[in-house]
Amino acid sequence: MTEPAKRVVFSFDGASFANLEQIRDRGRYPNLAGAVRDALRTVKALQEHRDAGFTEVVVRNPETGAERVLDLGDGGGKRP
Repeated sequence: MTEPAKRVVFSFDGASFANLEQIRDRGRYPNLAGAVRDALRTVKALQEHRDAGFTEVVVRNPETGAERVLDLGDGGGKRP
């Protein structure tokens, strides 16, 4: 059974709100809530991998073969 939706209110400084709008626009989300939901899912997945001992994410451009490495960090030293 699905839990009913919960309403949450956030306050953003100007720069953070502009970033959120950019995420919404680039991801073609119909609203800000969709962008926030996706961002939360992404962060959760990265945190779970970090907690499992993974330290990097490698992204590759299939057209050029160029690669970039994203460092997952240590979570601010707050490992379980």
